[in-house]
Order: sequence, then structure tokens, then C-alpha cells
Amino acid sequence: MHGLSSNVVHKILEDDDHTLWISTNNGLVRYLPETEEIQQFNSVNSLLSKQFNYNSGIKAGDGKLYFGSINGMISFNPREFEKNDYKPAVVLTDFQIFNKSVPIRKEGSSLQKSISFTDTVRLNHKQSSFSFSFSALSYTASEMNKYAYKLENIDKDWMYTDHNTKVSYSNIVPGHYVFRVKASNDKDHWNGKETFVHILITPPWWKATWAYCMYLTLTIALMYGLIRLYIRKARKKNHRIQKMMERKRKEEIYTAKIDFFYQYCS
Repeated sequence: MHGLSSNVVHKILEDDDHTLWISTNNGLVRYLPETEEIQQFNSVNSLLSKQFNYNSGIKAGDGKLYFGSINGMISFNPREFEKNDYKPAVVLTDFQIFNKSVPIRKEGSSLQKSISFTDTVRLNHKQSSFSFSFSALSYTASEMNKYAYKLENIDKDWMYTDHNTKVSYSNIVPGHYVFRVKASNDKDHWNGKETFVHILITPPWWKATWAYCMYLTLTIALMYGLIRLYIRKARKKNHRIQKMMERKRKEEIYTAKIDFFYQYCS
């Protein structure tokens, strides 16, 4: 059966509601045939052991189920099971830069209050590697909670994890990002409300907006100066050409007068 925590099945019992209870090498499984929903139980759910004995199980007349494990007999009434519909929220518990927790309200610190209550974190370009730690606010089978997280503009899709509650990012370029995280309970019921924090990484001064404005201004000024210089040189060149043409014209006139004089006198 797809979804079982183990391929080794020791015993299958059907309760009064036609739900199947399956003992395996890795815990107890509740299977609802109508919906094909599967729920796993192990030592996190206070079972004596996740290792059950072969063919050791019986249903009593009062509806109780009994399973034998390597650590003793387990008995319960399926109808007395409390359904865990609580969808846990997530709280950010720590923020680190280069694997060192950021102090709160210290000079030069990026945090003025706990990361749990911070909406926006501002970093400089030298603080481009950082980590988040988080935890679900649930005490019911908390070890079976699942998490999903993503850093917008870095992670294209949600990243899923079961036990890892620390996420690290390295060499993030300056820009605006949003870190989001959410959790589910032990039955994969996800809380639709995400916990998020904005991350603003400022660029170095030579890449700041005002720096680019200065670069543009200097470029325009340089182009303007080069154009003025070109026009000035062109005007001087034209002036020299005009003088040469004027001098040549005068020489031609003078030469023509002399030729006329010689012809007339001769």
C-alpha cells in the first residue's frame, strides 16, 4: 500500500467504523478505505515501540484493539482517539548572519527587536549570507510537523522539510526579498497563514541609485564637453580654411592685375 511507513505488515485489524489499523516494522498505521487517508503513529505519539510482532493483534468485543510490540501490549479504543485538526502557526526564533545570531538593539545591529516581532530586516551588501530558524506553535506530535518555506526572488517554489527548522541562504545579491514559512500538523493539515519577513539588502555605495545618477550626470557632462571641444576645433579649422581661401583669392586678384598691367603696357 502506497504511503505506509514500512513494507513489512504484521497485522491488520478493522474497527467498528470500518477503519483499518495496520501494525508494521515502523509504527502503527490508520487507513480509511473510503478516502484512502493514511495516518502514521510511532513513538512520537507515545507508542511503547514502533516495532510490532508478527500476527500479534486482536479486536475485543467492546471495540478495543490490541497489538503486541517488542516492548509489550498496546490497547486502545479507536473511537476515543482525538482528531488533531489544529493547524499550527509558525514563529521565527532566530536570525543569523554568517552563522552568528544577530544581537538585538546593539549598535550597528540589524535587529532592534526579536526576529519574532520584526517585519523588515535591513542588511548591507557585506551581510549577504544569513539564516532563519523557526518553529511551529504546536505541542501535539510536534516532531511530526512539516514545514514549507521560500525566499521570494530566489526560490521559485515552496521548499518542504520535515525536521530541519533552519534555513540558510548565501551570497544573495542586493535587492528586496520576502522570506515566507508555514507549517502543517501531523496529519498534513497546512496553516494557510504564512509567517513572513521582508529582507532589504542595500548595494555598495558605488552601486547605489544616487551613484548611478552621478555616473549619468558625469557622462552627460563629459559628452557635452567633448561636443563643445569638437565644435570649437571645427570652428577654428573652418576659420583657418576661410583665411587661406581669402588669402588665395587676394593673391589670384593681385596676379590677375599684374598680368593685365603687363599686357596693357606691352
